[in-house]
Amino acid sequence: MDHLCRFHTVKEVFLLKQASKKAKAKANALGMELMQKKMIDEKTNAETWTPSKMRHEMKASRKYISRKVDMSKELHGDCNFLKINLISVDNRSV
Repeated sequence: MDHLCRFHTVKEVFLLKQASKKAKAKANALGMELMQKKMIDEKTNAETWTPSKMRHEMKASRKYISRKVDMSKELHGDCNFLKINLISVDNRSV
């Protein structure tokens, strides 16, 4: 089963869609924490940033937060769903 686990750690689609509730909760908590930090940063720099700089920073921070949340889901995800699916297929074919 190690080769199947390795396959699904390489495939982002499976890790993001099959993240457990616990992994999703951790990722969402991380996302909220990063959003709060972003809002504080925007408030402290709002007077010095130009409108174009503000747009650039907002776009960059959204990408950064999204990437961090996805990485968190991947890191805290597991491959147990695959084993369950394979066992159920094996039982039906026997």
